[in-house]
Amino acid sequence: MARDIELLMDGMPDRKLLKPAEVAAFLGVSAKTIYRWCDMGLMESVKLNRSVRVPRASVVNFLSCGKDDGFDSEE
Repeated sequence: MARDIELLMDGMPDRKLLKPAEVAAFLGVSAKTIYRWCDMGLMESVKLNRSVRVPRASVVNFLSCGKDDGFDSEE
């Protein structure tokens, strides 16, 4: 399964820290949903000055754990 996720991640930018909008576009949800998931602790994030970034490893972990608790991604 980890190999499948790594293959899937080929479509993501190859940087260690990603913008929430990049993660949102990749997962097919809104950036607001990514911020909400980070606030809820479902996805790890780091703050750099006033910017939020999501570690690429956090996206891999999120996908591999199947953390989809049924939250509505609609705004």
